[in-house]
Amino acid sequence: MTYVSLAHSIRGLRRGPHIAVIIVIVAISGIVAASSIIVTAGNASLAWWWPAVGIAAAAGVAVTPRARLWVALPYGIAVALSSVAGGRVPAVILCAAIAAALEVLIVARLSGTKGAMPDIGRLAGVGRFIAAALVAAGVAGVLLGVATFVIGGNGLAAGFSIFASHASAIILVTPCVILPRERRGMRPLGSIAVLLASLVVTAVVFIPGAANPIAFVCVVFVLWAAFTQSLRVAYAHAVLVIVLATLLTVLGGGPFASHAGALTTANLVQLYAVVLIVTVLCIGSSQIERERASSQRDGSRRILHDAFARAKGGYVILQEGAGSRLEVVEINPIARELMKNELRPGGNGPPLQLSPTSILAGAIRTLGDSETLTISEGSLGGDVPMSARIEALERSDYGRVYLIQIDDLRDARDSQARMAARLAREQQVVQALREINDQRDTFIASVTHELRTPLTSITGFAEELVDQSREGKQHSYAEIILRNANRMLELVENLLAAARQRRDSQLSEAGPVDLVGALSQSIDDLRYEIKRRQLVVGTTFDSRSVIVRANETDLARVATNLLTNAIKFSSDGGVIDVSVTRGEGSVRLVIRDHGLGIPEGDHERVFDSFYRSSTATDSGIAGTGLGLPIVRDLLAGMNASVRLVPAEGGGTAAEVTFPAFDHECSGDRGV
Repeated sequence: MTYVSLAHSIRGLRRGPHIAVIIVIVAISGIVAASSIIVTAGNASLAWWWPAVGIAAAAGVAVTPRARLWVALPYGIAVALSSVAGGRVPAVILCAAIAAALEVLIVARLSGTKGAMPDIGRLAGVGRFIAAALVAAGVAGVLLGVATFVIGGNGLAAGFSIFASHASAIILVTPCVILPRERRGMRPLGSIAVLLASLVVTAVVFIPGAANPIAFVCVVFVLWAAFTQSLRVAYAHAVLVIVLATLLTVLGGGPFASHAGALTTANLVQLYAVVLIVTVLCIGSSQIERERASSQRDGSRRILHDAFARAKGGYVILQEGAGSRLEVVEINPIARELMKNELRPGGNGPPLQLSPTSILAGAIRTLGDSETLTISEGSLGGDVPMSARIEALERSDYGRVYLIQIDDLRDARDSQARMAARLAREQQVVQALREINDQRDTFIASVTHELRTPLTSITGFAEELVDQSREGKQHSYAEIILRNANRMLELVENLLAAARQRRDSQLSEAGPVDLVGALSQSIDDLRYEIKRRQLVVGTTFDSRSVIVRANETDLARVATNLLTNAIKFSSDGGVIDVSVTRGEGSVRLVIRDHGLGIPEGDHERVFDSFYRSSTATDSGIAGTGLGLPIVRDLLAGMNASVRLVPAEGGGTAAEVTFPAFDHECSGDRGV
């Protein structure tokens, strides 16, 4: 619900219309001020009522804080000119002008918080506005009281009179622009009837010749209007009553005209007007606050109800009624569907009740105070899979209530079934792929095994031919046959090792193997290529035998592949260094060449299957890119590792680290 005042509307105008409206209001206040002074000119030095300050204060609260001074100054000047025209003395003129400007600034500043306009739609806002009016009127009373005292008059009486007239004017007039618009009240005919009754009673009480002290009777009708009408209507009602009572009092009617006491008739009328307006404002603002709170509460309730109804789970609130019946207080559509077999009509009472024979009702009877119970799917029965959680609570306004959360498990069961079917299909695909891989590895192993036997024979006879034919074309042809046969044999061995590594692990066959012996055997197997390339293989071993845990065949394959790589990347007549050292808890094998080397960026990538370094590709070095990947896989089965590092002076070093073997055969070996 939105509450917008006339001041809000004025402040929201465009610049031109806004300035025009403010000028008109200030001009009206100046005209009213001049009229009041002219009417009281002559023997009277001060006006008995000052509505101009209420009009000017209304303009002050309708502008922004920066523009307030431009309202206060023109109003002060208008009051000064009116005072000059009314024959006031200079001291009174000066104090009246200053007081007029200050009153506008004080009311505009103190009645609102942080530059905001007054909010008398709240009780606190009414209090701020009344306090601001009293402070502003008090400042004016002090200034004009001092001025009156300076010119030889009764400063105290003048100050009190100014305070009373200005305070009543601000409280009576200024609210007309800050009253909030609201939709509340009885029908127009009812409002008119209450107003006429109020005016009739006021006329009877204040009719000339009547002096009975029963002015409070009018208050009853004003209160009636304040409780049943909007704040604007109640305010207008009170203003009309005040105007009628004031006119009749001036004519000599009512209890105030013939009053003899410390307060004058004017003071009593002003006090009467202030009491009526303040009462209306307080009651009206309280009504607005109550309606605002009720609207917010209803809005929050609707939001919560919508959220409750749209929840993905089922929710029920039960109340323990007469005869231990479990009555439904709230239930969302999902719970209504899931519990359709557990609910029954409530007859003349609540629309739904929980059946006493239902499983949930039986579970609820077992709950104590502030206890929680969870019922699994199997315990609820029925065709729909679901689970429930019940919580017992004590509420002062409802007594004993039960909160039930029901989870529909159908989607979960369907998801589980779909997941199981998808997993079964994936397992079938994995099994099929595994079978295809096994068939491929078996085929490769069979083919390579069949190729290795004839290639071994070719290599052997080619070596014999090379040894027997020392020169000539036969010797050259024999070398070509031997070189290419060795290359083919290397490819077959790598393919066979790769297939075997994928098919199964040889770790179960690992045992103590002499690393030095394996290296020596591999060097001997490659003697022809070493001799052909005129290479020198230097060996440095800590002892004649260094035992590691490995598969003998796999270790021989590792040594052969690493030595073959070193031979390929070495220049003719170069040197290959092979060393085996034992450290604390490990055995380290290093095979280093002094050739072209491998770029550091390729040191990890060359362990990927079929990847060849840029050096090998650019230099035309033969190979398949399987040697180093096979080395890493075989060493992983021995709990060993391998890495490539740049060698000092050029070339590449392959470093292999084995875990130490506890039962090593030690001895010295000269190299």
